[in-house]
Amino acid sequence: MSAQQPSRISGLPTANAGSCRIQLWRRACFAAVLVIATAVLSPGPIWGAEGLRQYELNESTLVWRTHFNKEFKYRIELPGDMENLVEDMPDGLSQEHLAELMFDRMTIAIRTWEARGHRPMAADESMRMIQQFARAMELTYGVAPKVSSIILDGSHGREDIFSFKDTVMHHRTYAHGGRIIQLMVSYSPQDPVTVTVAQRVLASLSFATGQ
Repeated sequence: MSAQQPSRISGLPTANAGSCRIQLWRRACFAAVLVIATAVLSPGPIWGAEGLRQYELNESTLVWRTHFNKEFKYRIELPGDMENLVEDMPDGLSQEHLAELMFDRMTIAIRTWEARGHRPMAADESMRMIQQFARAMELTYGVAPKVSSIILDGSHGREDIFSFKDTVMHHRTYAHGGRIIQLMVSYSPQDPVTVTVAQRVLASLSFATGQ
């Protein structure tokens, strides 16, 4: 982490122009969960942005590290430490996980969904859910994304790039290990530092987690 002291904020980041769209991203995720809750998931929204730390994005002081998630079997290179939030349902059978790193000019987040009872989801079931998530986000953002089918280390997924005048919301969502894992990076296309960081983060995600 940079040597600069992190500052506490209340709610979502306000300095970057795309902060309101981070709120929309969370709402879109929540809406998609509600749509399919009776069939697959218990709705476990994570609105817990309050109390998350926000850091100044200073390229010269960024410290990059490779982070390994043994539980969900992925690794990713990040310019800082993510804050992890977990929402447990009352029955203790469903969880929704959010790992988020917020800067004043961009946000990096990984969201993981597990099925009721932590049962592994079949590939076709996962892909249907990914399509529903993408549709909910499109309706929430109010714009159509650039869509591509993607494969990472054998795990199939979908890439959605939502472009606005001042912000890009770049989503890569995969069916991996019986779960759904989504990497979201929000950045400014006019800011070369955020573009460089976003490209490095997106390229670093791997499901080949051998350490």
